[in-house]
Amino acid sequence: NDYIERAVSEHLNINNLSLKELRYKLLSKGIKANDLEDYIYAHKEELDEYEVNSAKNIILKKQNSMDEQSLIQYLLKKGYRMDCIKQANGDV
Repeated sequence: NDYIERAVSEHLNINNLSLKELRYKLLSKGIKANDLEDYIYAHKEELDEYEVNSAKNIILKKQNSMDEQSLIQYLLKKGYRMDCIKQANGDV
């Protein structure tokens, strides 16, 4: 659990990731799926807020070079959930 905590914290501070991307990165490091899901469930609110902020950062960075529909498709392909995209887009 300490390793999961450190790994998640490290990724959250460095990257703009969707929760799906974060899951894949941590699973590829050898973290057991059950342990990871338990951690995500226990920290759901914090991780959801992170995902919205991450989507918002990407929207701000790419809004001048992409139209809104292309940007939404880009975020969906990266694993962001539509509710997070809508919330982030509304905040921009």
